[in-house]
Amino acid sequence: MLIRTRDRPRLLAEALESVTRQTYPPLEVVVVNDGGEPVAHILAAFAKRLSIRPVSHPAPRGRAAAANAGVVVAKGEWIALLDDDDLFLPHHLATLSAAAEPSLGLVHGRCLLRRGQQEEDFGAATTVADLVMANTIPTCAALVSRHAILAVGGFDEGLPFLED
Repeated sequence: MLIRTRDRPRLLAEALESVTRQTYPPLEVVVVNDGGEPVAHILAAFAKRLSIRPVSHPAPRGRAAAANAGVVVAKGEWIALLDDDDLFLPHHLATLSAAAEPSLGLVHGRCLLRRGQQEEDFGAATTVADLVMANTIPTCAALVSRHAILAVGGFDEGLPFLED
């Protein structure tokens, strides 16, 4: 599992709490602090419940570089992506892990985007043509093969967002 964070320690704590509630707990959690304020105290608070591997950039390098740094450090075959402003429902990793097969590079589920009182469903079944036109699978809805990420050269660090 890979969590990117920068200057949002309260949100990082909430994201990590959602990870502790997983019915299929991750073997490791790589937390990449992309040049933000220190988060060692947050990570220490979760050290007894999660196996955390911290990575810290002295200065911000961007979302893609943070993801790539986490992928390099990760030891698992599959990587779930979670940013500090996202949360997992308790069965998220169990659902995705059940669908993961060695022949696949990525599996994804659906997620709910909340903005105030409005909710939008993301990650429904899609086609390649749909993906060319719009980003319909948020990173937090995906479980990606580490090999697949490395095979395509990682996340594109030339993109400020939508790097996935």
